[in-house]
Amino acid sequence: MDATHHMASSLSFFALLGAGFFTGLSHCVGMCGSLVSAFALRRQAAQQALSTPLILFQLGRLTMYTLIGAMVGSLGAVLAMALRPWQGAFSIVMGLLVFLTGLGLMGMLPLRDGIAALAPARLASQWIKGLMASPHPAAPFGLGMANGLLPCGAVYAMALLAAMRGDPVQGASLMLIFGLGTLPAMLSVGYAAGLLSLRLRTHLFRAAAIVVVAAGVQLALRGLALDGHIPHVGLGGVMLW
Repeated sequence: MDATHHMASSLSFFALLGAGFFTGLSHCVGMCGSLVSAFALRRQAAQQALSTPLILFQLGRLTMYTLIGAMVGSLGAVLAMALRPWQGAFSIVMGLLVFLTGLGLMGMLPLRDGIAALAPARLASQWIKGLMASPHPAAPFGLGMANGLLPCGAVYAMALLAAMRGDPVQGASLMLIFGLGTLPAMLSVGYAAGLLSLRLRTHLFRAAAIVVVAAGVQLALRGLALDGHIPHVGLGGVMLW
């Protein structure tokens, strides 16, 4: 289903990177910053090296994001083939899910409690407890992978968009780009990022949520256009929907 493979194609590299950057400065600093800080303080207290383990931590997180993208991209490909006759409806449903996730990120829906109850979040919490105290050289990488499974509406919204790619490579690329956007804030937790006020972080997170909401609207509009309910619209050779 070629149309489904390109459902999210106009969500540009810079939009994904920007969404990750805003999410990193706002949401990740508050949600994951405490985990990174605890990891760093533990190593400093034990007079252990910090720079390389911190990099391994973030590489683990990006690896998990990439694996999630590949997995949901593969699932999207299967669904695209199975739902070929209903590709418009499929796009509308996925668009609504992304849209509702974006509203949840804005605090308009009770999203966080539902996400925290998911199995990956519970599994990640168990991993973190064991890996945090582990002296194994690979523990920081594993800790970062567990971090990538922690409840995060922004990550799950990006996973939905990755599923719409209908391709494991494109899905993995989408999640990796988003993760790279969060990297500056996560590497500087406790330093520059810690200087951002709560109010500014709230505004930045809202900006990231708006990108998610817009992506959901775009997917839904494309579904309506595929079913012939509205005309397709393009801008500068790029199909908007």
